[in-house]
Amino acid sequence: MDVATPTADCLVLVYDLLYPIKMKGSARSTLSYQENRILGEIEGQLEQILSLAFENYKALDESSLSGVMDDFRPANGSPAPGLAPAVKLYNLLHDIESPDAQFKLCRYFQVAAKKRSRRHLAETDEFVTSNGEGTLMDVLYSPSRYFFIYSMELCTRLRAFLVACRPESPSSPVSELVIATAEFQKDLISWNISHGKGGVNAKELFHPYIISWIQHKSLSLLDACKLGVRTHSTVPFVDLMYDRLKETLSEYKFILCRWPEYTFVLETAIADTEKALVVALEKQYEDFGLKHVERLAHRSACIYEVPEELGVFMNSIERVIDMLLPRIETGLQSCNSSIPSGCSTVPGELLREITVMLRSKLRSYLQAIVEKLVDNAKVQNLTKLKKILQEFKETVTESDVQSRLQPLKDQLTKTIVHLHSIFDTRLFLDMCQRYWDRMGQISYSLFLLNSHCSFIIIDILSFLDNSKENRACYKGTRIVVSILDDIFASQMQQLLGNALQEKDLAPPRSIMQVHSVLCKGAVNHTGNNYSRWF
Repeated sequence: MDVATPTADCLVLVYDLLYPIKMKGSARSTLSYQENRILGEIEGQLEQILSLAFENYKALDESSLSGVMDDFRPANGSPAPGLAPAVKLYNLLHDIESPDAQFKLCRYFQVAAKKRSRRHLAETDEFVTSNGEGTLMDVLYSPSRYFFIYSMELCTRLRAFLVACRPESPSSPVSELVIATAEFQKDLISWNISHGKGGVNAKELFHPYIISWIQHKSLSLLDACKLGVRTHSTVPFVDLMYDRLKETLSEYKFILCRWPEYTFVLETAIADTEKALVVALEKQYEDFGLKHVERLAHRSACIYEVPEELGVFMNSIERVIDMLLPRIETGLQSCNSSIPSGCSTVPGELLREITVMLRSKLRSYLQAIVEKLVDNAKVQNLTKLKKILQEFKETVTESDVQSRLQPLKDQLTKTIVHLHSIFDTRLFLDMCQRYWDRMGQISYSLFLLNSHCSFIIIDILSFLDNSKENRACYKGTRIVVSILDDIFASQMQQLLGNALQEKDLAPPRSIMQVHSVLCKGAVNHTGNNYSRWF
């Protein structure tokens, strides 16, 4: 064993000789004390041979007397012939499935990596030694200077490594390398080692790659937006895209924590993705895109019914505004404390602009739909508010008015029920309030028109005494507004039940305006016959 070397022939021979002994179930119990002592010494020497083989696995040389290269050479990319029998012999001596044996084997290869790293930096050692001979120690040749030389060499090698093995994404091994480099730079600073040009600077090293990763991720997300709607339904597609955005934030968190300035680059990519997401959804429902809002609000000769697909689209936009987008914004704002002072922008600013854009877009859709629904009342004479108010007479009874308004009531009720079936609760309430408000605006406008009086110029009190026609209009408007209030309030209560809050039943602005005008007349004319209408 004294002449054994980590060559293939030697290791195979040792394995063949030792195998029969180790394979006997209780070999040591059948051997004498002297034989067991010799076997123990052999195993101890074999451990040294295996240690030599594994710690120099890239420098094994079959032609060398020692089995190891005498000089340092680059690895040729092929495993040495002695490596396989060395592993086989190690398996014979140890239970390779045990954690201890596996850990020990890993330690051998870690030592090998450190050895080769030191050999790679040998040129730097020689440079420092040769330049330090025969000179006095001063600031130029202080330990800090030595470490900086190592830092320069390491930076050069890291840069060459990144060029040769370009990291395509912030994967786990890449993130570990980035973190290790940043921590090394941090250690140099804590050790008061001068940081000059050419030394390890983690941000400079990885900056072009980080920008490239974010750009590539942005293109990937944009492509997913273009293709996703074709292969997914709306809700799963929106959820999938925002899951990918959350994964992106998580993926780049280790970068943002160290260099918060990249937050703005990543936020731009996320904002572009969200814009593309909305464009993709609108393209799927292009009949209801913003470019068609004017066409949606245009009058037609048939009853308009809100399509279910439009409801799904608007529900998705509302969900993005209320739930999905705030989560992304919160993730970005977590970097606020690390942003340098004096920065012109703060994390989340672009996303807030997206939120404003989406809210504006949603309002446009809501308003266009409301106008279309209001136009439904103008399709038939039985539901035209203008015609109904014109037909009112002072002597007409409220039951007659109720009967005359029944077709309009049926139309409004049917519309509200349909809106509830396709919109989420918040959108449904918003739609009902807007619809209610718009019907109130029409009632108020017709009230002013039929009374032959503009309230911008003349107070209501002056017109109440004008004619029976005005009094009939006054009474008709009161009944119409009362019926509108009853329809919208009762339907919302019936459809939403306990989910409805008291504030949701508050009449909209136009209805309050009409009530204010009518009540003003009642209070100031309590002595007249008009008070019987309230």
